[in-house]
Amino acid sequence: MRTKGTGCPYCSGAKVLAGFNDLATTHPELSNEAVGWDTTKYSAGSGQKVFWKCTEGHQWATRIISRTNGSGCPTCSPMQYDPNEKGWLYLLQHDDWGLMQIGITNQPDKRLAKHARLGWETIETRGPMDGAITRGWETSILDYLRRNGAKIGVESSQGKFDGYSEAWLTDSFPVKSIKELMSYVEKDEED
Repeated sequence: MRTKGTGCPYCSGAKVLAGFNDLATTHPELSNEAVGWDTTKYSAGSGQKVFWKCTEGHQWATRIISRTNGSGCPTCSPMQYDPNEKGWLYLLQHDDWGLMQIGITNQPDKRLAKHARLGWETIETRGPMDGAITRGWETSILDYLRRNGAKIGVESSQGKFDGYSEAWLTDSFPVKSIKELMSYVEKDEED
């Protein structure tokens, strides 16, 4: 029964119907990378954190919605971040473009210098931390931002730039620190 404008729970993804809106049906290529869970029980927009295995044999955990939004194996990533090495989490701001960006690196001096050449200002860095934990924080923060109104993946006046898929319009979700973002994620995971 429809009341107060609510629509079909299956079309909206609120409920899963195997063969219609389940991950196995909507994203069969991702379904092949699932490890230890049934892809017919979840929709593409699920926030459930699950295990994946890429074609190279690397395993990691991330939310289903992260995968359907384009994230892939962190070890195979072209940004050459190695979750087996120490990692740093960083927060950047670009006043001219009106953007903020969260990111991870194994080589903070080199990575932040590259961003600085494009006009990014470093707000904060955290690390060194365990590389897999660092990657998990970045993924959780980006998931939280997507679910809470941040306009992510916006091209600048310069077009696409290194890290644009981790950048958002400052006005859509202003923050002052990584600690603030981490506290939002922790509170969200408690609820």
